[in-house]
Amino acid sequence: MPAAVAAVADTSWLGVELRHLVALRAVVQEQSFKGAARRLGYSQSAVSQQIAMLERLVGQTLLDRSTGGRAVSLTAAGSLLLRHAEAISARITTAKAEMDALAIGKAGVVRVGAFQTAGAKILPETLKLLLAQRPGVSVDLREAISDLELLEQLERGLLDLIFAVLPLPEGPFEWTELVTDPFTALVSAQSPFAGRAEISLDELGQVPLVCFRSCRITQIALDDLRAHGIEPTIVFRSDQNEVIQGAVAADVATAFLPSLSADERDPRTRRLRIVPEVPPRVIAAAWRSDRPLALQAAALVDAAREVCRCLTA
Repeated sequence: MPAAVAAVADTSWLGVELRHLVALRAVVQEQSFKGAARRLGYSQSAVSQQIAMLERLVGQTLLDRSTGGRAVSLTAAGSLLLRHAEAISARITTAKAEMDALAIGKAGVVRVGAFQTAGAKILPETLKLLLAQRPGVSVDLREAISDLELLEQLERGLLDLIFAVLPLPEGPFEWTELVTDPFTALVSAQSPFAGRAEISLDELGQVPLVCFRSCRITQIALDDLRAHGIEPTIVFRSDQNEVIQGAVAADVATAFLPSLSADERDPRTRRLRIVPEVPPRVIAAAWRSDRPLALQAAALVDAAREVCRCLTA
């Protein structure tokens, strides 16, 4: 029998229900049947019955129920199934959100995730362009300090589209590059460097620096400085653009940050080009590669591309 026919004919797993998978996840999260029952509002025996039924259906032991007061733990088969259960749960969550939006006449909602710079420098003009083209669309924005947090939400199906920084970690992601954002040195208007257009790597290694705490691309850029034999002297870290801008304006230190993260309109500071350049930050729009991008989300990506063409980093 051909493999495809055999796969269709195998109905042994058709009895697996979402409640079985929810019970498995709850037992793992609580590390006990009693805790899972409390979390789900079931009796302990009901949770035990659901796990036992799930194990019969899949034909393998999923939980190690060893005695001696130890917490319940997953077997190798249980770990494998739980990963699939998480993905199924995410898809159900996505389906509910989309059905709820449809029910209240908001099928044009795009769930977008953005880190600070993308939210401040790219998204506003993108929304202006998008809404001019598609007035019925609305955007539900979720913000995060790190794009890794947004990528996790995207993978779980909680977002349709995010702004992220390349390279992306391994995952079910597709992306399009939007803008290259070179690293710059931001100095106080009172700095001896303020009247110049650029600063060398050697000079950068001789001044105290302020930089981002959680930006993974900043860490890559700092490693590039070290590869050039320069050990940066970092005296202050923050994840807020305004805090870094304020520290520079107060002449606390020179900021080492992507150009778009700086407020170029602030008369208290000056941006300097770094020579030679270090690897820039590349901002992209990313979405799930295993599902089609909705028309409204695709329109937002197109608008973001148009906006980023006009950005001067």
